[in-house]
Order: sequence, then structure tokens, then C-alpha cells
Amino acid sequence: MRRTPAADRVRRSAVANELLGLYGLTLKEWAGRFTLSSRTGKVAMVNSLGEVWPAAERLIGRPCDPLDPAVIAALEAQA
Repeated sequence: MRRTPAADRVRRSAVANELLGLYGLTLKEWAGRFTLSSRTGKVAMVNSLGEVWPAAERLIGRPCDPLDPAVIAALEAQA
């Protein structure tokens, strides 16, 4: 069964949220774009998932590396 582009965006944002949650960030799909928000109330609008990681780094003020071994270990511990 083939999913719609909107359903694909929602699924990708759910996967991204698993990673972003480790940094205290939340990603929501909104009107074909994404809203990235921090626990402190900072918000960034991004047009694509490719823009998420640079925006995340700006919001938290430090590197945000989804391939960091510590991040991968934390995700595996949650599973």
C-alpha cells in the first residue's frame, strides 16, 4: 500500500522527533512545513527535513549530531 506525501512527512517527523527529543526539541508538521520548538519556547520554521539539524543547532546553541555514538546508544536504550 502506497502512502501519501503528507503521511510520509508525518512519519519522517515522528522518527526525527525520537532523535530531537534527546536534545529537548519537538518537530511538528504544519501546512507542508515543519515547526521546530525547544522546551524554553524558542521556535524555528523549516521548509524541509534537511533544514532541521542546522535549525536545531541554532535553537539549542550547540552541535546536534544524530550520528553521535552517545545519541545512538540513548535511542537503543529507549527501544
